[in-house]
Amino acid sequence: MRFFKRGGLALGLAGMMTALQGCSPKETATALLVLLALILPGCGEDALQEVNAQATGDWSVTGNAGIVAPTNFLGTTDAADLVFRANNTEVMRIESGGNLNLVTGTVIEINGNRWIHATGATNNVYIGDEAGNLAAGGGANTGVGSGVLQSTTGGNNTAMGNNAMFDNTSGDLNVAIGSRALINNVAGDENVAVGVDALGSTTGSGNTAVGREAMNTNTTGSNNTTIGNDSDVSSGALTNATAIGFNAVVDASNKVRIGNNSVTVIEGQVDFTFTSDANQKENHLSVDPQFTLEKLSRIPVTSWNYIGQDPQQLRHYGPTAQDFYAAFGHDGMGTIGSTTTLTGSDVDGVLILSVQALYDLNLQKDERIEQLEGEVETLKSQLDALLQRVEQLEAASDG
Repeated sequence: MRFFKRGGLALGLAGMMTALQGCSPKETATALLVLLALILPGCGEDALQEVNAQATGDWSVTGNAGIVAPTNFLGTTDAADLVFRANNTEVMRIESGGNLNLVTGTVIEINGNRWIHATGATNNVYIGDEAGNLAAGGGANTGVGSGVLQSTTGGNNTAMGNNAMFDNTSGDLNVAIGSRALINNVAGDENVAVGVDALGSTTGSGNTAVGREAMNTNTTGSNNTTIGNDSDVSSGALTNATAIGFNAVVDASNKVRIGNNSVTVIEGQVDFTFTSDANQKENHLSVDPQFTLEKLSRIPVTSWNYIGQDPQQLRHYGPTAQDFYAAFGHDGMGTIGSTTTLTGSDVDGVLILSVQALYDLNLQKDERIEQLEGEVETLKSQLDALLQRVEQLEAASDG
């Protein structure tokens, strides 16, 4: 500067004012700050530090103007890491290789709400407004979305979507994709929920629900599967139940339901195949074919249509489940079928027994017919003999 030289040059007030003539406003202000620091030690030191910072190109803590990118930058010019501290404690560093390293427990907030953090046990990652719980434990959890995994102490969970797995506490190995998917799960493990509001499980495990509000009724049931929007179980505690199709609802454990009440055809290129291996069966009981035929002959068989379906297009032949169950629902050991459904293999078995009974009746009739035919031949022979004798007697009488 025009008025200041290395080694400290004291200027009289009059001389300084003379020297400042023709200086820019910034230079004049700077000179006055320097003078203040020299004549009032302690009062102008902060101002002098600011002056030195501006003179050497340092960044100002109150903001900077006239920055030229990339000539002016915040960083290092050697192989050292760039470290950021708060309260004299490192919170972040940009490594010389370019990696951004956040200290464990660091939370990135937007408008005061946490958005990205990796708190809790190891290997947790949460991205989204209020995602994850800063005080919760559990490791290897991944949460993407607002409010996901709010209170989990479980591990290896993946939640993506608004409030997905919101209530999870100790559940492990769950996957929830979709807004509010698996939202009520507390302690269930190994569940998979894909779809908005999919899977209402609280403690059930091993369930798979795919579709909007799929398996929403389930609470404690396990190992169930529903696929399709609004596919569901009829109650909250079923096991190994499966429903496939829109609004398909399975109403019992160990049962598979395909389609809803509007489905009129279940079609395939080949017949449905079920296991009938003798090695898979036990507790065999003999069944009387004739008695079976007699009971079958008394079962009403009508034509009909399901309630609500077009009676002109969707008619059927057959008995009711109630009548069939009344005739064949008990075999002396246990229960066969139910009062609301028919099983094709059971109907086939009754029909085969009835065919066997008819075959036996035919054999008996054939034997009887053969016997009667023999008797007829004998009678015919006897009749022929009688006719010959009559003829002989007539001839003798005439002679």
